[in-house]
Amino acid sequence: MKKIAWKKVKRARLVFLFVSAMAILVVIFSAHLNNERIQDEQSATSGLETEKLAMSYLPEIEFAQQYRSLVSKQKTGSCGALSYISDDKNLTGSCCGKMRLERYVKQRAYLARYANIQEIPKDPWNVPAKQAHELVDYGLRAKLTAEENEIYKQAFEIFEEGPCCCKCWRWFAFDGLAEKMIKEKRMGAEEIAKLWAAQHVCGDEDPFEELKDLG
Repeated sequence: MKKIAWKKVKRARLVFLFVSAMAILVVIFSAHLNNERIQDEQSATSGLETEKLAMSYLPEIEFAQQYRSLVSKQKTGSCGALSYISDDKNLTGSCCGKMRLERYVKQRAYLARYANIQEIPKDPWNVPAKQAHELVDYGLRAKLTAEENEIYKQAFEIFEEGPCCCKCWRWFAFDGLAEKMIKEKRMGAEEIAKLWAAQHVCGDEDPFEELKDLG
């Protein structure tokens, strides 16, 4: 009888230990899930605030509807497409890298200061093909003086990517833009470098952080 009673006690202890361990695991797991939920809510709130701010810079509802696809794709296919697009269309997206809303907002905010200069695209992710054609043509025809060429070279030292990361339509368009701004608006090297950064859509990093201080 004593043996049977002892076995029952041992079994009861094991059951108690097992139930206690499971209860502890449930508490830990619940706390972990709650922490993840709080982090997700904070992240979602931050994302919504950024998106609302970004939308305030969007001139067209149609482009706003394309936003999520641009954010989710590594490539959005605008590189090299200029010769196939008519002047009434826009070149949308980048040749590489996902769009980051924070970066987009910063670029649009910077470009807003040039609202009175028609030649400067106001949205680097949505450039009118007609405007791009005109900038490319200008770059092919323009001849910088020695002094102007020195400004152009210094801009490269500040922002090494230059007009674009590769020799696509963006390179030639924003090369033309830089030459036009140097020649007609008397912009200096630092301003040209920042203008390139504001129009830069390669990769997914903040181009403004790549600007160098030459002292």
